[in-house]
Amino acid sequence: MVLRGLFFTLFVLIETTTAVTPQPEHNPACLPPSSLEISERQVTTTSIRMTFTQNQCGNINFTLSLEPQLCFSDTGYNIPLHCVTLVENIADRCASDSTSGSPQVDCLGSYTGDQISYSCGISQLDPGQRYSLGVSTVSAGVELGPTQLEQAVVTDPDVPSNLTTIPSLTDTSSITVQWGVVGVAEQFLVTATCYHDDCVNKTTILAGNDCQREKTATISELTPGVLYRLTVAAQSGGKASGNSEPAFEQTDPVCLPPSSLEVSERQEKTTSIRMNFSQNQCGNFNFTLSLGPQLCFSGTAFSVPLHCVTLVENIEEQCTSDGTSNSPVVHCLGTFLARQISYSCNISQLDPGQVFSLGVSTVRADVLLGSAQLEQDVVTDPEIPSNLTTIPSLTSTTSITVQWGVVGVAEQFLITATCQHANCVNKTHTFSWDDCLQDTTDAITELTPGAFYNLTVTALSEGKASATSAPVLEQTDPAPPSNITFDIVNITSLLMTWEAAEGVHDGYNLSCVPCVGQQRETFFLSRGESRNRYDGLTRGQMYNFTIITVSGPKHSQLTETFQVVDPAPVENVTVRSIGYRDVSLEWQPPEGVFSYFSIKVTSNRGEDMVRSTNLNASIVDLTPGTMYNFTVYTVSGNKQSLGTEFGPVWTLDEGYCEEDMIVIEEGEAFFPRSEGGSFAYSRERCPSTTGYEPLASRFCRITTGGIAVWDPPVVLMCSTSLQNLSRTEVTNETALAVATKLQVITSQTESLSADDVTTVSDLIQDIVNVSATEQIGDSLLTTIDNLMKINASALQLSQLDTRGPIRVVQALETFADTVTLTTEKYTSARPAVALQAADISVEELDKGQGFAFYGNSSNSLTEGRLSSFTSEDGKDPLQTADVSITLPANLSNLPQLNDITGVRLSYTLYNTSSLFVQSSDGSPGTRIIGSRIATKGVGLQLKNLPQPVIITFTPPEAISPEDVKEVMCVFWDFAAESGHGAWSPEGCEYQGEDNGRYTCACNHLTNFAAFFDVSGSGFGLHDEILKVLTIVGCSVSIACLVLTLLSFIITRSDNRRVHAKNQRLVLSNLCVALLAILIIFLAGINQTASPIGCSVIAALLHYFLLAALLWMAVEAISIFLAAVLVFDHHVSENFVLKAAAVAWGFPFLVMVSTVGPSTLYEYRMKNYCWLAHIPLTYAFLLPAGLILLFNMVVFVIIMYKLVTGYADKRKLRGAKSGDVHNWIIQQLRRAVSLMALFGLTWVFGFFVITGARIVFAYLFCIFNTLHGLFIFVFHCVMREDMKKWR
Repeated sequence: MVLRGLFFTLFVLIETTTAVTPQPEHNPACLPPSSLEISERQVTTTSIRMTFTQNQCGNINFTLSLEPQLCFSDTGYNIPLHCVTLVENIADRCASDSTSGSPQVDCLGSYTGDQISYSCGISQLDPGQRYSLGVSTVSAGVELGPTQLEQAVVTDPDVPSNLTTIPSLTDTSSITVQWGVVGVAEQFLVTATCYHDDCVNKTTILAGNDCQREKTATISELTPGVLYRLTVAAQSGGKASGNSEPAFEQTDPVCLPPSSLEVSERQEKTTSIRMNFSQNQCGNFNFTLSLGPQLCFSGTAFSVPLHCVTLVENIEEQCTSDGTSNSPVVHCLGTFLARQISYSCNISQLDPGQVFSLGVSTVRADVLLGSAQLEQDVVTDPEIPSNLTTIPSLTSTTSITVQWGVVGVAEQFLITATCQHANCVNKTHTFSWDDCLQDTTDAITELTPGAFYNLTVTALSEGKASATSAPVLEQTDPAPPSNITFDIVNITSLLMTWEAAEGVHDGYNLSCVPCVGQQRETFFLSRGESRNRYDGLTRGQMYNFTIITVSGPKHSQLTETFQVVDPAPVENVTVRSIGYRDVSLEWQPPEGVFSYFSIKVTSNRGEDMVRSTNLNASIVDLTPGTMYNFTVYTVSGNKQSLGTEFGPVWTLDEGYCEEDMIVIEEGEAFFPRSEGGSFAYSRERCPSTTGYEPLASRFCRITTGGIAVWDPPVVLMCSTSLQNLSRTEVTNETALAVATKLQVITSQTESLSADDVTTVSDLIQDIVNVSATEQIGDSLLTTIDNLMKINASALQLSQLDTRGPIRVVQALETFADTVTLTTEKYTSARPAVALQAADISVEELDKGQGFAFYGNSSNSLTEGRLSSFTSEDGKDPLQTADVSITLPANLSNLPQLNDITGVRLSYTLYNTSSLFVQSSDGSPGTRIIGSRIATKGVGLQLKNLPQPVIITFTPPEAISPEDVKEVMCVFWDFAAESGHGAWSPEGCEYQGEDNGRYTCACNHLTNFAAFFDVSGSGFGLHDEILKVLTIVGCSVSIACLVLTLLSFIITRSDNRRVHAKNQRLVLSNLCVALLAILIIFLAGINQTASPIGCSVIAALLHYFLLAALLWMAVEAISIFLAAVLVFDHHVSENFVLKAAAVAWGFPFLVMVSTVGPSTLYEYRMKNYCWLAHIPLTYAFLLPAGLILLFNMVVFVIIMYKLVTGYADKRKLRGAKSGDVHNWIIQQLRRAVSLMALFGLTWVFGFFVITGARIVFAYLFCIFNTLHGLFIFVFHCVMREDMKKWR
């Protein structure tokens, strides 16, 4: 330090001297420092020696830059160096300011030539630090450089200080050391050196880049239980410090799991266990004992910590648990043997009878070092169950329920029941203790009923058993007797029997309610008895019999049996009344007691049961007119007496009047059971020789409620013929008798003549004119029904002569207008005629009144199938009725009905048209229905109604709609044909068909019907067959006609005779016409989707059919000229042209004249593209019929000529008999050929409308569709002049 002070003083003096020395006027330029280098030999832990060179350039200073690389890199240093000249041009000195905490620099420069070489010492550096180093020249405030040292320089690391170990972090394979860092180091080398032969030395390198002053490192993978010498050295830039002062530490030895676990069975008690195990010596440790209960409380396993202390070093050790009251207490004593410690442990405060899983774990500082588990569970001895008792309320006949306290734990309990009687069952029952309840209950079953038992309980756990508990005594309940039955001794005595009660018993207590006498009270029967008889019982009474088994102080459950003594049957069943749907019966009360009566009702419809609590019963909802048998039973409880039968009984028939007797002036008159709506005649006859005429007549009338009732009888006029009756004056008093007699006379329909019809019609008119009552109406309708069954010729003669039948119709209408009604409506029907008359208000009339008949299998008119309705009821009546008539609404607006409050509305319906006789042929195909409106007994003539009357018809005979060609709606015009009447379509219009029902609309009121033209093309089941035949035949004919035309074209030059050429041309035109017909028919007959197209097809068919028929006529003329007249002489060459003009032109005119005015009528059919009725009749059938008639005449003439010509030749030539056969065959072939050419098979079409229409339909279909085939066969295949072509 003194030397350093002297140098500093010298430096100040030199610098002062230099400062006053004059400087040269011109200095060279300063260059940056150069040749920087470090003298490694002079680097220490805190200093560095550096050299560099600077050119001489005047007064300069330096700046030294130091930047740490390892730590504190952000605290770099820029140290200014102030230079002074010590000896001019010989030595300089540059030094830093002496600032604490930063490096100190002292440089000495020596001059060599124009260069100055500096040697600098840099001190106060960090040991082991890596520095980057640079020097800058500062001249006149300008810094030149820096010149940087190429490689960083590292100070020598310093030795780490205070090396120590951390015992708490030492384990079996690692030791943790701690030391102080002096300066800085890149890394530290930790060395562990073992002092044993069989151990591992280990070196660990620890990075020092965290710049901490205290370092900690763990050297691992060491040998357990070995003493190690530990040192640390610092390293930086490849330099290392010396080793630190050593530290010594031993690794922990390895603790093995406890071993040799065993339990001393001889020392197991109810609450404790003695256990032994061994542990190796491995330092300080403790134990944890694990106890896992297996039977109950398995979720409360115990983990008991054992804290160990040394009693005598390396000799004896003690381990004990904490004294917790709720957990087991453990006390262990350990003895040191070599490197092992043997422990003997006592575990107390355990549950008796518990099964434990047991294990021991070695623990050090809460770290598990090892564990061992006892292979087999250990069981504490079970404890004797306590407080054994029975539960009497749960005791039954075969079981006893016991309850006891459980001390500790048990796997199961053994319950033993020992019987105290000779003949009873001992029983042992094992009960598994699953519920872990301290008070346990179980039942031992299959015991003997009524017996006393001693019961004990023993606890069991893993084969160990406790001692038996103190016994208890209990008795099972007695069993009741079984199979109790009652046998009837007589009608008032019962014998009760039973099977003896099972098990031990003394006898039985019996009782009976409501028995009388001693049997009413409870009495005892000894155990040997099994029956008891009860006498003096009441019939039908229900008794309550009880029996109880007695065994010692106990009784069995009460066995209660309700038994009913058979009730007595009823007596004297009689009928109180008989109705249509009900019968009332009554009877005498039976003996004894009863609950109610059951009546079995038997008929041919089955059986039914009726219940009554009285001495009578009304059986309702019966079927009228049905025979019933009745059986009455007395019922008491569940017992039923024998039945008392009664019958048969017939209910009254609503539709029939039952057989009846009535007293008349002539005596008693018996009338048989009769159907409602008919007359019955008395069995008593008039006093005559024939015995035919009944004495009286009686009408069975059906009321508005649908019930048939008798009218008062009418005494007939005995021995009175129709002629005598006609001379009887008809008055108000005699009208009913005459009408009744008239119905009897007309019932003999086969004997009535036309004159009789006239007489009957006169009498009917006379009766109606003087009296019109419902009773008379019933007779008149019967008479009219009889008339409609008379032979048609008699009705026709009477109609032509006196208008008899139609006057009957008019008389019935008059009756309908004037009949006096007893109810709001009068309806009467006979099989052939029906009438309904009602008085209604005009308001009701304006609702659109209607009348309908709904048919049945017989098609006869019946009153039950007649129904009136209004338009407000909807269309349902019209959709299901066979015939109906509906009046328009608001008829009160008509002038004839002004100022009228009520009208008489009547309907008449005739099943046939036999009374409607007209001179011309034909009758309607429907029933005749009519309606009239009358006021004050006078019928109104209502015509030109603003809204039409709607009538619907269903033909009585099934007619397919396809077969109906035309429907004509008509009414009966009484004034037509000079008052004889006739059917007229005036004012009526057909409106179409819907589901087989045909609708007509007329603008007036009278009798209506409909005519059907059923000669159409419908053939039912034959339609499909005819369709197939048509398609096949037409197809064959088309092919044959094409071949025929081809053959004529190919052979047209083979024959030059005029007639032959004409005949071929005529046949060719015919083939063209037929070919057009067949093609158009197949392609277009069903094309009804296009109305215009369908009309065009109908027109073309019309045209070509007429053309084909005319060409057939031309063919007939041609053959006639050739066969009858002289052949070519009478045939002109322009014959074919004339014929073509007619055959092609005339059909065209007819077709055009038909199509033109088609707006006036229906031109074509709706279902097919063919002519409708009017154009078909007049524009096709008429000309076709004339043409076919002409062809037939020509055919007859030609055949006659051929036959007579052959006869003449035979006479001249004397032909042989064999030639006759050939001649006949030849003539037949000619006839068929001519028929095909002349179209005579078309005649079959005119016969399709006859009764044999199906047969002629097949003939027409086959022959005409094969027309082309016939022409091809006879005029191509069989002709001689065609052989060349063939």
